[in-house]
Amino acid sequence: MRKGHVIALFLVSGIVAIGVAIRQRGPSEPACGGKTLSDWIVVTRVHPDDEQARRVVRQLASKSIPLLLGWIQLEDRPSIKGRIAAAKDRAIIFLESHRIIRPRPRTTDIDWKASYRSLAQAAITELGSEADTAIPALIQMLATKGPTTNDFSPIAGTAFILLVKMAPASIPPLIDALSSNDFQVCNLAAWALGEIGAPASIAIPVVQRRLADTNVMVRVGAAEVLGKLGADPKIFMPTVVESLRDSDFTFLDYKLELLLKHKDHAGAALPLLLNLMTNATTLGSPTNAYVRQQVSSALLQLQPSPVPQEVHGSEQASP
Repeated sequence: MRKGHVIALFLVSGIVAIGVAIRQRGPSEPACGGKTLSDWIVVTRVHPDDEQARRVVRQLASKSIPLLLGWIQLEDRPSIKGRIAAAKDRAIIFLESHRIIRPRPRTTDIDWKASYRSLAQAAITELGSEADTAIPALIQMLATKGPTTNDFSPIAGTAFILLVKMAPASIPPLIDALSSNDFQVCNLAAWALGEIGAPASIAIPVVQRRLADTNVMVRVGAAEVLGKLGADPKIFMPTVVESLRDSDFTFLDYKLELLLKHKDHAGAALPLLLNLMTNATTLGSPTNAYVRQQVSSALLQLQPSPVPQEVHGSEQASP
């Protein structure tokens, strides 16, 4: 009976796996040497030093930019092979847990085709400047929203990563995107320029305008980007210092990190930090205790001597 149960379990698992694996096929892929474009991309992921595979990927991908852009917008899901392998693993785990078969070591294969978005990212990266025609579509993808306000779209994230890698060709379109009416597009374009760094310094005057934004965190974010672009700290550090007047402590750690990164230009922040320390004195408040700890650490790094002894004393006395 046990042998019959084992055979039946594997048959059922196989049928279920094949059933759930049936799905609509996407656009047909170009092929070379009996392998499709996605097959060749997988080869380059498994064997990064395989120059032949990389050449084939460049050859096929250069004529398949629209296909790759479509892949970026596909949701991740296991491939047919991956689903069958997962069903097999579940069956083996079940048999082992019920002592029908003896446990044995198993190897887990990576389901490379579970994410065509990842394959597209690899192919476009491999193409380099040959994929410049994809930049306008990638800029548009920056506007893609997550399913809820708390989620970040992996499509927008992939576009962001690729646009950084595609500099310098992506720099002018990213600068243009700073004037978008879409808040997410503006922010991602600014961050992408910051990640590109000094080569995108031409964006400094445009990013500098964001220092006048009504949102304090947009201003602080612009200050960080300006620092990465190589702007003079005298331009943006007053904005960071002024942000310490905000009574919301939510992003205090981020502000202090930026302040300390350019501490040679942060002298004007000392009185504001001492004021924060004074205001965060409510005993029994974990938030205020954490704020005092953060501010005290920043003060010691900025200028050890001005930190009053009573501050240290209050830190020791606070719960």
